[in-house]
Amino acid sequence: MIAISSGIAYLVIGYVMTWTSERLTRRLRFMYFRYTLRQDIVYFDQDDHTTGALTSALSLDPTQVQQLVGTNFGLMLIVLVNLVGGMIVALAYGWKMALVVIFGGVPFIFAGLTTQSPDFVINSVGALFGCVCSFDSMSERRKHTKARLTLPAKQRGL
Repeated sequence: MIAISSGIAYLVIGYVMTWTSERLTRRLRFMYFRYTLRQDIVYFDQDDHTTGALTSALSLDPTQVQQLVGTNFGLMLIVLVNLVGGMIVALAYGWKMALVVIFGGVPFIFAGLTTQSPDFVINSVGALFGCVCSFDSMSERRKHTKARLTLPAKQRGL
């Protein structure tokens, strides 16, 4: 009975995390595309904003966020709940041995997690904040471009 309920819980968590990540990815792509289209023509003339660079950013950044938020986050959540639940059960049955295992084993678990794959998490979190920062920087550049274009011709250097 415990195995069946555990399997159903894993199925629900997997489904919810996948659905959440898909929805977040779609929303990020839409926002990224919308802010890109709202830029002035000068923005697209810059060397950093070629068609390939913009398309690549629109494709890769939300995908990295999806990988972070999707099933990987669900698995981290499952592991954390199992670890804490196991500690609670161990403390209830034999507190002396549980304390030895908690203070002797848990540091090794976290040490193993830090060496597992930190680049993936760093790149995914960087992509998430990169999307947010690029939206902000696009709007700032747009304001500066409008301000520069509204200056008289002498001040613009023309």
